[in-house]
Amino acid sequence: MNNSHCTGTRVISICPICNCANSQILFRAVSWESFARDQVYELRRCNDCGIVFTSPPVSSEELDVFYAQGIYKDTRNRLYPIIEGLSQILQWFRLRKITRMYKRGKLLDVGCGKGRFLAYAATHGWNVRGVEPSENGRRFARNMLGDRAVRSLDELRSVERFDVVTLWHVLEHISEPVKMLRQIRSYVKPGGSLFIAVPNFASLQAQMGRGHWSHLDIPRHYVHYAPDTLKYALTLAGYTTLWIDHFSIEFNPIGVLQTTLNLLGCEPGLIYSFVKRNFSCCTTVGRFRFLYSIVMAVVSIPLLALPAFFFAHFESLIGRGGTILACAVPTELKE
Repeated sequence: MNNSHCTGTRVISICPICNCANSQILFRAVSWESFARDQVYELRRCNDCGIVFTSPPVSSEELDVFYAQGIYKDTRNRLYPIIEGLSQILQWFRLRKITRMYKRGKLLDVGCGKGRFLAYAATHGWNVRGVEPSENGRRFARNMLGDRAVRSLDELRSVERFDVVTLWHVLEHISEPVKMLRQIRSYVKPGGSLFIAVPNFASLQAQMGRGHWSHLDIPRHYVHYAPDTLKYALTLAGYTTLWIDHFSIEFNPIGVLQTTLNLLGCEPGLIYSFVKRNFSCCTTVGRFRFLYSIVMAVVSIPLLALPAFFFAHFESLIGRGGTILACAVPTELKE
């Protein structure tokens, strides 16, 4: 795509993919977090490449606050044994997406968080490394992986190559995604692949929820991808997309369920807030909102859980899944 017509006289924000200075507002929304609900963000679509992004961009200092508090706060989850057991099942689903193409090999997870996926892969014969810039996340990852978890890609050996590189819900947080993807290319072996999972802004649940969509998560999510715009970003970075999968048992059904609760007027992100111990009368707008959210959750979740699961399946079957997983290879390495 060329940027010849992207010279609007009023520059509001620069597209993080193609650097076009001409975009349009789709809608405005606020953060889920109770400490930031007075801050309004615009969801803008680039008039050239079609990518949707959050405007204005948030400074690194402001983002540090968002990653340290709310649903990202480093606390012990409620129902911890159940959550940990469920996590193992979800890691199996993640690894299964990869083992359809690669039985074993070297695996690099960029943005590995607490290292759960890598630890699971290591127990199934994979030689793993992880990159996690967050100090808290890296500390947990090192407890399981030792020095196989590092702070940045620059700490890996320059000659180190991997059969598989994964980014599980990382790319939407990155302010310069094409630059990052280009850097990752040098770590992919000939015959290796890159797997990227992101929320799908073109999904049915996203269109239904708009500013109430569960996976919007502004301002932490800076770039909001759809299948075509993710492919475009990968092309700019020097990759060929092999396939895109539209279903995730980990994120799609709960995305439908949480979006529905948001639309019903419950506390935004109620499910996640409850698990992370962030839901209380003090974190809601008022006592009525707190009580209403509890009653609606108790009544609605048992009734909506199964329909949410089937809706998530339906939207994936028609290519409009709530999250997407793309598999791509560096173009010059494509066989």
